[in-house]
Amino acid sequence: MNKKQQHQHQQQYQQQYQQQYQSQPQQYQQYQQTQQTQQQQPQQSQQQVQQQVQQQIQQIQQQQQQQAQIQALIQQQQQQQQQIQQQSQQSQQPQQSQQPQQSQQSQQSQPQLQNDLALFKPYSNQSSINSIRLYVSSFDSLLLSLSSTDPREQTKSILYFSSLLINNKMNGLDLVYFVQKQIEIENKSHITVLLINLLGDLALDPFVDTLPILNKLLNIVKADNSKKVTLACLMNISKIIRSKSNITTKSSVTISYIEPLLNSSSPQIRRETILLMASTVKNLDKESEEIQILLKNYLKDPDFRVREISLKSLSIIFQRGASLSVNKLYSSIILLLLDSFEQVRLECIKLIWIFGNVYPNHIVFSGGNKIRLVDDVFKKICNAVNDSTVIVRNCACKLLGCIYDVSLHYLIQTLSKEVMVWGKGKQYQIGHSSVTKMQKQQQQQQQQQQQQQQQQNSQISNTSNTSSTTPTHINTPEGDFDVVGSDSLNILESGVIGAFIQGLEDEFYEVRSSAIDSMCELSVRNSEFAQKNIDFLVDIFNDEIESVRINSINSLRKISNNVVIKEDQLHIILANLESTSREERQSLHKLLANIYLSNYSCLSATIQALLMNLQRYPYDVHSIFESLKIIGQKNPFTEFIVDDLLRTDPKFASVEPNMDDIFYVAVMIVVLNSSINNNNILPLLPSFCFQHHLYFKDKYPKYFPQILNNQNNNNNNNNNQNNQIKEREQNFENNEDIAKFLNSTLILLFGKKFNCISQKQQEETNENEKSLYLDLNENGFLTYLNQKKDIQLEKLFQECKRNFIRISSICNILKPTSDFYKKYLKILTIMIKVKKTKEISLIISDQLKNIVNQMFHRFIGLDNNCKLVIMEIEVFSTITEIISNVKSIDQSKFKSELSNNQISVITKKLNSFIKFSNDNFVTIPNNIKLLLKIFNIKEKEKEIENGKKKGNGKEKKKGKDNDKMDQDKERPNKIQKTNNSNTNNNNSLLYWDCNDWLQNFIPPVLKVKNLIKKKSAEIIQSIPNDKPIEFLDTYPLKLTINARIENFRNVDSLFIQTSWQSIHTGQFNYQLFSIPKSSFIPTKPLSFNISTSPLIHLNGIKSNKLSQREPIPLRITLVELLDTYNNTINSTISTGNTINSSTVIPISKPSIYNLIPCDTITLQPNFI
Repeated sequence: MNKKQQHQHQQQYQQQYQQQYQSQPQQYQQYQQTQQTQQQQPQQSQQQVQQQVQQQIQQIQQQQQQQAQIQALIQQQQQQQQQIQQQSQQSQQPQQSQQPQQSQQSQQSQPQLQNDLALFKPYSNQSSINSIRLYVSSFDSLLLSLSSTDPREQTKSILYFSSLLINNKMNGLDLVYFVQKQIEIENKSHITVLLINLLGDLALDPFVDTLPILNKLLNIVKADNSKKVTLACLMNISKIIRSKSNITTKSSVTISYIEPLLNSSSPQIRRETILLMASTVKNLDKESEEIQILLKNYLKDPDFRVREISLKSLSIIFQRGASLSVNKLYSSIILLLLDSFEQVRLECIKLIWIFGNVYPNHIVFSGGNKIRLVDDVFKKICNAVNDSTVIVRNCACKLLGCIYDVSLHYLIQTLSKEVMVWGKGKQYQIGHSSVTKMQKQQQQQQQQQQQQQQQQNSQISNTSNTSSTTPTHINTPEGDFDVVGSDSLNILESGVIGAFIQGLEDEFYEVRSSAIDSMCELSVRNSEFAQKNIDFLVDIFNDEIESVRINSINSLRKISNNVVIKEDQLHIILANLESTSREERQSLHKLLANIYLSNYSCLSATIQALLMNLQRYPYDVHSIFESLKIIGQKNPFTEFIVDDLLRTDPKFASVEPNMDDIFYVAVMIVVLNSSINNNNILPLLPSFCFQHHLYFKDKYPKYFPQILNNQNNNNNNNNNQNNQIKEREQNFENNEDIAKFLNSTLILLFGKKFNCISQKQQEETNENEKSLYLDLNENGFLTYLNQKKDIQLEKLFQECKRNFIRISSICNILKPTSDFYKKYLKILTIMIKVKKTKEISLIISDQLKNIVNQMFHRFIGLDNNCKLVIMEIEVFSTITEIISNVKSIDQSKFKSELSNNQISVITKKLNSFIKFSNDNFVTIPNNIKLLLKIFNIKEKEKEIENGKKKGNGKEKKKGKDNDKMDQDKERPNKIQKTNNSNTNNNNSLLYWDCNDWLQNFIPPVLKVKNLIKKKSAEIIQSIPNDKPIEFLDTYPLKLTINARIENFRNVDSLFIQTSWQSIHTGQFNYQLFSIPKSSFIPTKPLSFNISTSPLIHLNGIKSNKLSQREPIPLRITLVELLDTYNNTINSTISTGNTINSSTVIPISKPSIYNLIPCDTITLQPNFI
């Protein structure tokens, strides 16, 4: 087809489409006006509404006819195009002879459409025409199918529109308009329900006004008689009100529409109306009281769903801020505890739990006696522990631990199956209990008095009655209480008696676990109750479910400060160390480290059990060492078992043990840590123990003390270390002094302008500190840089680096900030070196990239100003990299120029910089402004300032700024605007401008205003790592890696990297392993323990040996992959000879593991 003919067909199609849709804005305006009139005049007459509906129906019919005409015209055009294509294929003449004939045919076919094309521009892009056709064929046809007679087409279109995302207001108005009109016309109830659900989904869209939709649904509820339709309307109204809290509707209006539905015969409608009334109450003081009285009546509804939702509505009203009336509601709510449906009982338990915690000291009557509301609620929930359903029992066991200020005798009774009987000021027990003779005599006397009173009462009643009736009362035998007939005694409800025992013996593990949690929470608040809990928690150690056992171990560890473990209980705990579950063993190690051991025999049994556990499970060496360290520090009984532990006798000479023996190391951890608090232990030790301590404290610094309080053998080195520590403690007594010291170093680095300390704090500073920094406070590194004082700069950086290292070694809180400033000092030294030497290389750019990535990704809590400075340094590093690449390719000085790809990289960086500054309202620095002028990129500072002044219009201006930013990205730079002949000159000019920009670059000042945290990881090295591991080269090596990580938000970006260096080539072979999510065990917020076993393939490592018994070092590190590189990794393992250092950030120090490949090996566990 000829191009002219294609253009004419495009014009014809565009005219037809635009002529047809010119009338739509007027219809939308009419539709909006009708909605506004409905809001202003909600009580219109029905006749006016019917007239408006008929008018709108006529408009819809007209629009349908017009769209049918459009489709007919489109079909005609398609037929014409097919005929023209056939003619062009058949004809063999050149196109030059065919062009005038085709132009005449197109002119004859379009005489009517040329006059209307004056208002519109022709489309020159074929994709825009295709998009219009898709719009007409999909969106409009689906709108028309809403009014179709075929229900299948209607359901298809409704399902399509429910999954459609609305992009603008016009589409939203169009959809809402058609859906509302179709609801008024539709006769099928199931289609009406689907349309109402679609209307409710549209109301949640941000481009749609929800208020007219809400009013429309309320009108449907008032007018329609169908139960399905009213139920769908109520569900969608409650969904809209819950999601959109900014709706300005009067609750009285909605309640007036809904209130007649409370008398409906359908229980589902009653349920939804009650829920909607509870969520629409605005005036919580007045309206909530009326609704509470209304809901109280519906607690007796015959349908269980209505009773359930009425209880739930009361809790919703309370959550919204209303106060519940105990006197009016509590007595009727308690009756539902005996309901036959579990959902009602569950909601009832939750509601009375709210009453008990909100009004604990309110007095109620239970069984004719006054009782506190908390105690009565506790009794009722204890009764629910014996419920027939699992859901109710589980919820009751959870809520028992969340009830506060319960009386002690009720708590104790939950752990005992002895029946408690309460008299007037006295207490009795019936069951298995030891009673003295005096108590028995008193009980017998009271029983005799009660029997005499009962006999007298029975004689009086017999004489008063004239009729001859036989007595039905049976006298109580001797030795028993008449609990039922006695007025002075009151037995506790059966649910309180042994409630927790019943929960611990439940057949479902969820109920047992919830009972353990509640017992732990109550024990933390009450030490007497905690002491009686120990037997039951220790018995759960033998449970068949692992999670229940671990929960009981952790619960006992939480209450270990309030209790004392007995010897028989300790033996049950130590017996569980033989469990095959590693998590259970580690939790037991933590428990043994926290409990208080009563005597030295318990201490000896604990240490021996841990040593046996170490022999059986060598993988638990670090957990055992940690528990032994704490046990030695806490218990003073180590003095009595030193000889037994070291197997020495003062009568005989002792043999020096092997320092590589793990069991000897474990014993020395206990003994030397206990010597910190007990000075009598060190004289009992042999002389070789002090020599071994020097070796152990360097090899295992976490588990051994660095200094021993040896009174007999005081060395000069120890004295010097003690003096240094005392000086540090005197100079830095708290973190405030260290913060002042950090601020003084920053003043030293940046100058007197940088001062975060107030005047009062400056007056309180020492005179020595003032004298130290008095001369240097006025001048920072920028003044020295401008004055070209290189020697002073070096001394300044050395002094600041020394201070930052000192702060990081002393204070753990300020260590991340000092480490952050240390990396900033490295960047400053590199920048100053570039400005001095004017030598730019790829090594310098790689160093800058690595430091920038570490500053940006290894630290958490950076503010926007810090991020902007790091982005500025990143721009500096990219330009250095590009210039170094150009210099390495083009060695001639006069022919150097930037390529178009390099220019696009720089423009992308600058556009992202501008976008970040606009989004966060941060000013652009002068260095970037100069670079923007070089590349002819316009900045938007005025819009940022206007956004700061006008805070109310931020969201609107953000949308405009983003649209303009997208236009700027598409806008070509000055190089793309020029001709091809001048591009080389402009590229060379840009090269020299960038080179001058690097030389004139002013290093930015970085200020950290808040506390930041640093991501850290540590691979826990194994104890038997000194000896190399033998493995078969043909099979993958399985290594168990244990590590600890802190301050990680995204765990998915963490990988394990293995590397080994080839002797022949000198290259490193890298492998990356993903860590499964099940290997992460959370310890505290953003901190985890890792335990994983990757399979490492070492196929070519055997050829790397020089001799048979020479080990090959394998380095294992934890690395973090950036998002740009992490998305490219699809498999779990990535191998290669090289790895990009800018996308892989090492987090931990490498742990070296020596390997020996061989043919036959004796299999032993390999672990790290």
